[in-house]
Amino acid sequence: MWATSFWLAELSAAEHHIERGITLYDREQHRSLAFLYGGHDAGTCCRLFSAWLHWLYGHPIHAAAASKGAMVLAELIAHPPTIAIALTWACALLYFERNVRETGHVARRLIDLPTERDLPPWRVAGTIFDGWTRMESGEAEAGIAQILEGLVAAATTGTLIPLQPLYMLVHADACWKLGRPEEGLRTTDETLAMTADRGERIWLSELHRLRGELLLMRAPSDHATAESSFREALAIARQQRAQAWELRAVTSLGRLLGRRGARDEARKILGDVYGRYTEGLDTTNLAAARALLAELS
Repeated sequence: MWATSFWLAELSAAEHHIERGITLYDREQHRSLAFLYGGHDAGTCCRLFSAWLHWLYGHPIHAAAASKGAMVLAELIAHPPTIAIALTWACALLYFERNVRETGHVARRLIDLPTERDLPPWRVAGTIFDGWTRMESGEAEAGIAQILEGLVAAATTGTLIPLQPLYMLVHADACWKLGRPEEGLRTTDETLAMTADRGERIWLSELHRLRGELLLMRAPSDHATAESSFREALAIARQQRAQAWELRAVTSLGRLLGRRGARDEARKILGDVYGRYTEGLDTTNLAAARALLAELS
């Protein structure tokens, strides 16, 4: 239930089931269930989702600690698919934190372990996130080619269905960074259609935010269309009570509002969200928001 609630972006329900799972789980009694249900250890799984809830609620330091706790438990159980899924979710969290160095470190392990243990769906995650780190580190063409290689592998070797939109989101992000708006918009539109068909909502705000950035890149003078996407991303984040998505949405929206002269509005909406953070102020997302606030002032 915590996983189902998470994909639906019903975060309060996910939190309830995660807390129950952590309370009920006993490592010695329940470690064998990884071989019967879901292919990975339930105690590790609920801790991984706990890390994500901390992050979405605006507690990046707590999120990092929970993610490390999940990884420690996975290593203790020594069940390779459980280790692989722990690495995947840790990698995704680091990606959204824009921590290039640590994402690359985890991604390379996420390539090596599935290669050694013949776990191709998890190698996909390592390939995609490692491609993103290469792109961010100056290997633009090689990096996006590797992301595309990972997407092809996901289609041919299989992967957890809810991870497909995440991988496609990484591709759209790479297209934005590399100035490929048409390619990126095709990916965001395809992903939005896919998630609507399945009822998944957890990535929805970020997909609309990226769509706005890509629209603005394609037509820099068409502020209204991009602003509509940013405001949709913000509305979804607020409805979900997902402060991390809200911060990313207001950063994009604030930058656009500042560009068209609405600096007071931009400063207010960004300052309201930034001001609710009490930890992780040196993380990349918060540093970017703080720099934009200074610029708007």
